[in-house]
Amino acid sequence: MSIKITRISGWMLKGLLLLFGGWVGLDILAKGFAEYSWFASLGYLSIFKTQLVARIGLWLLALLVTGIYLGGNLVFAHRWRNSASAARSAKTSGGLKLSQLLVAVGGMSLVMAGLLTHLGQLIGQFWQSPTEIVTTLPRALPQFTGDAALLVVRNWLQKPWQLLLLSGFLVGVSLYPGLVLAVIAGSLSLGMGLILSSQWPAVLVWLRATPFGSQDPLFAKDLGFYVFTLPIWELLRLWLTATSVIALISAVLLYLLADNSLSQGCFRGFSPQQQSHLLALSGIVLLALGWGFWLDRYALLYSARDILYGAGYTDATIKLPTGTLLSLGTAVLGLIFLGRASLFQQPRGPILLCRLLAAYLSIVFVAGFLLPRGVQSLWVEPNELARETPYIKRTIQFTRRAFDLETIEAQTFQPQNNLTAQALSQNDSTIQNIRLWDTRPLLEANRQLQRIRPYYEFPSADVDRYNLKVSPPQTQPSSPQAASVKRQVLIAARELNYENVPPEAQTWVNKHLIYTHGYGFTLSPVNTSEPSGLPKYLVKNIGTSMDEGTLQTATSAIQASIPIDHPRIYFGELTNTYVMAGTKVQELDYPSGNENQYNIYDGSGGIFFPHWWQRCLFSLYLKDWQLLFTRDFTPQTKVIFRRQIQQRVQAIAPFCDWIAIPIW
Repeated sequence: MSIKITRISGWMLKGLLLLFGGWVGLDILAKGFAEYSWFASLGYLSIFKTQLVARIGLWLLALLVTGIYLGGNLVFAHRWRNSASAARSAKTSGGLKLSQLLVAVGGMSLVMAGLLTHLGQLIGQFWQSPTEIVTTLPRALPQFTGDAALLVVRNWLQKPWQLLLLSGFLVGVSLYPGLVLAVIAGSLSLGMGLILSSQWPAVLVWLRATPFGSQDPLFAKDLGFYVFTLPIWELLRLWLTATSVIALISAVLLYLLADNSLSQGCFRGFSPQQQSHLLALSGIVLLALGWGFWLDRYALLYSARDILYGAGYTDATIKLPTGTLLSLGTAVLGLIFLGRASLFQQPRGPILLCRLLAAYLSIVFVAGFLLPRGVQSLWVEPNELARETPYIKRTIQFTRRAFDLETIEAQTFQPQNNLTAQALSQNDSTIQNIRLWDTRPLLEANRQLQRIRPYYEFPSADVDRYNLKVSPPQTQPSSPQAASVKRQVLIAARELNYENVPPEAQTWVNKHLIYTHGYGFTLSPVNTSEPSGLPKYLVKNIGTSMDEGTLQTATSAIQASIPIDHPRIYFGELTNTYVMAGTKVQELDYPSGNENQYNIYDGSGGIFFPHWWQRCLFSLYLKDWQLLFTRDFTPQTKVIFRRQIQQRVQAIAPFCDWIAIPIW
C-alpha cells in the first residue's frame, strides 16, 4: 500500500510540474509576442532583437552552468549516500541523536528556505509584467545578508500563508529529500537564468566598457570600474553564493536523512567520502563569502550617512582594513577546507570543526559589526567635523568633477546700487523672464481652478521656453510680420487619474475602455499674475459653450504659437493602466456642463490584435482574462500599454538612469 501511495504522489507531483512548466512556457511566449509587437509598433525592432539574443544567451549560460553544478552535486551526493562504504564503514564521525538530528535538519531547511525566499522575491520582480515595473538597473543586486535574512523572517511571521508553505517545505524535505532537492535544483537553475538574463543591459555595457580617466581616492581604481565592472562582479557573487550554499545544504540534508535516519531515531555519522564532499562544498562557500567581503570594500564608496555620501572616517580607517582581513582570512579558511577534501584527510572530529566555525563567526561579528559601530559612536561622533573634514573635501571635489565644475572661481559678491536704465534695456529678455511663480503654488491653483472633474489631476508642472508670437500694430498674428519673443512658461498637463474615479464607477469597462485619456494643459508665464494674485493663464480650460473641446487661449497670437489641435493625453505620468482604443464603446473625451462628450481614438499608437490567438496572448501577458470574453472589440481595436513616459523611454534605453523631473 505504501508503495502505491508513493507512486501516486510521485505521478501527481510530476503532473503538477508539467502543468507549471506549460504555464511558464505560455507566459514566456506571451511576453515575447507582446514585447515584439510593442517594439515593432514604435520602430525599435532592432533593439528588441538585440535584447532577445542577449537574454536568451545569458539565460542558457546560467541555466547550463547552474544545472550542471547543482545536478552534479546531487548525483555525487546520491552515490555516496547509498554506497556500501557509507553503509558499513566504521570510520564514521558526527553521530547524532534524534533530537540533534531534528534540530540539524530543521536548521538547514530553514536556511535553505530563507535563501530561496530571497531569490524568489528577486525572480518575482524580474518576472512581473514590464508594463508596471521600472527597468532602471540598480548598482548591484541585493545579496542575502543578515539584514535580508531578518526581512525574510519578518515576512514569514506577518504572512500566515508563507508560514504554511514553510511548514509544507520542511515536511517535504524530511519525507522526500531526493525529489524535493531535485526540484529545487531545477527551479533554481531556471531562476538564476532569469536573474542573469534580466541584467542584459549591464552585461552589454560591461562588454563595451570605457575607462573614465579618473581614479577614486580610496582604491585608486578607474571610475569606470564602478560603473561597468562592479555590477557584473556583484551579479556573479550572487550566483556563486546562492548556488554554493544550496549545494552544501542539499548534500548535508541527503546525508543526514539517508538510511531512514529519522525513523531509526539516530544518525550514525558521515563516511569519509561524505566528509570529503562536504569539506569541498564548504571550501567553495567560504571562498564565495571571502570574495563577497572583498567586494563589500568597494561598496564603502556608496556609503550614505547624514554628514556625507561616500566613504567616511570609519569606512576608510576601520571597515576597509577589517574587510580586507576578513576577506583574506575567509579565503584562507576555504583553501584549507579544499585542501583537506582533496587529500581525503580524516578530520579530527565535528567538535573541532564546530569550534573553528564558531570562532570564525565571532570574529566576523566583532570585526564587521561591533568594531565599526563602536569607533563611530565613541571616537568619531564626539568630534565629527574634525574627523570627517578630509572626506567632506573629497566629496565636494568629486561632485564638482562629475558636473564639470572644477574651474569655479569663488568670489564674494558685493551688491552695489548702480543699476541703470541702459543695463535694464540691454538685459530685457532676462528681466522679462524673472520667475515669480514656483511650481507648487501654481499646481495648487490649477487643482482649484482647472481640475474641472475629480478624476483630472495635474501631477507636475515643468518650466519650458516657447517662442510666442506678438502682434505688431495693424497686423494679424499669423501674418509674416508677426514677431516672436522667447518666454519662460510653466506648463502642466491635465491627466486622468483613474484612482479618483468614484468607486461605484470603477468597472472593467470604465477602466480599460472609457476612461482612457486626459485632456489639455495649462500654460502660464512665470513672471506675471492676475490682479487678484492668481496665475495668469495663456492656455486654460476645456472650451466654452461656443467652442466645446477647444482649449481657451489668452489671445489669438498665443493660439497661433502653441499647437493645441490634439489635446488628448494618452501617455503621461499617471497613465498606469493599459487601455483598449477603437472599440464599440466610446471613450470619455471631456465634460461639457452636466454631460460628457465622447470620442473614438484615431491616433497611430497601439497594437492591433484582430485574431483570437493574439487576444489570448495579450490576456496572458496583461494578466486580464476579461479580454477573452468581452464583445466590445472590433478588428480595428488597439491595445495600448506601458503608457508612462518614463517607462517607455527606459524600456528602449534601460542602460540609462533617468531623473523624474528635469532640472532647468
